[in-house]
Amino acid sequence: TTFGEAIGIPPNLDDNNDNTTTTQPKKIMLLGCGNSRMGEELLLNGYHNPSHYKIYQVDVSNQVITTMKQRHEYFISTSSTTPYLTSDESIMEFINDDATSLQSFESNSIDSIIDKGLIDALFC
Repeated sequence: TTFGEAIGIPPNLDDNNDNTTTTQPKKIMLLGCGNSRMGEELLLNGYHNPSHYKIYQVDVSNQVITTMKQRHEYFISTSSTTPYLTSDESIMEFINDDATSLQSFESNSIDSIIDKGLIDALFC
């Protein structure tokens, strides 16, 4: 089983494939992202086309979110020169929110949720 199969969203490794059957980008949430590189690793491993994917990194700590925005500016700013932004649309968003309430999201608006802490517990 690949990671993409496990979360139900396989990566698009062919940048020339526009995946026309998908009308909206698949929304992937990294819940409790902390200062992890997992979002960046997803982008580097096939989840980098904004017409296919949108990655939401969510954490309760405003300081963590601010730091992550600065560290990953090249993934979220259309003014930066980066191979990861192929359009004016950012592929990654950082959101300060509480996992127990998730006020920033509507019900059923996320396609896959990844709990980084659980992955660490299972594989480390």
